[in-house]
Amino acid sequence: ENLSEIKNQDSLSTEKEIENDSKFNCGTTFWNIIRISIKNLLVMRSMRAIIIIIGSIAIINGYPQFLMTIPFALQASGHSLETAAWVVSVSAVSSFIARMAVSIMSDMPWFNMRIVYMSGALLTAVTTIIFALLSDLTWQMVTISFWGFGVGTNMSLYNLVVLEFMGKEHVPAMVGTTCLLNAVFANIIGPIAGFIRDVSGSYAVNMCFLGAVVGTSFIAWLFMPLAQAFDKSREEKNMNNS
Repeated sequence: ENLSEIKNQDSLSTEKEIENDSKFNCGTTFWNIIRISIKNLLVMRSMRAIIIIIGSIAIINGYPQFLMTIPFALQASGHSLETAAWVVSVSAVSSFIARMAVSIMSDMPWFNMRIVYMSGALLTAVTTIIFALLSDLTWQMVTISFWGFGVGTNMSLYNLVVLEFMGKEHVPAMVGTTCLLNAVFANIIGPIAGFIRDVSGSYAVNMCFLGAVVGTSFIAWLFMPLAQAFDKSREEKNMNNS
């Protein structure tokens, strides 16, 4: 009996030690995530990083909101849910084609990543607004196919854009910071879009707002050459001072 009691006590103490270790590890992991996230934010000292992040926030928080609005807008116009599903499917197919085509072409020597990325953002923004203003289903189908191509272009190039303009050493920090800020702005842009819809009573106005949000990406990327020059001059000054 004494031996069994001793074994039970040993097993209980071992379980408590394991539980304490797991709590300690969870706490340590949490604070490591916080520390690394704050450290990653320092990448925004680069103007190039700011432009890339603004562009990503605009696209990632603009196009999904628009896509989710399409079924409601079409149903409000008198179309069936099946028709809305077909429209969304057309956008998905064209997005897939764009991802495949752009990914292949990105290895070509003549491929200009900045121009193509900007073109994708502009195409997505313009077709979002055009779709909102159309009432004919056929033209909406045509427009949404171009919209999907623009989205696919941007989605296929983001990681390559970060690598091209920031270098591979900054990729983890850029991805971490972008994901964090996208999560923050998702809770800002989404409610604003919903508020605009409720106040205006129009899905078209809501979609035009989302098109303008995506267009912010194109506008931000217009300043990339200036950002590159600014970062280069600052790095040269730091090297001279050191």
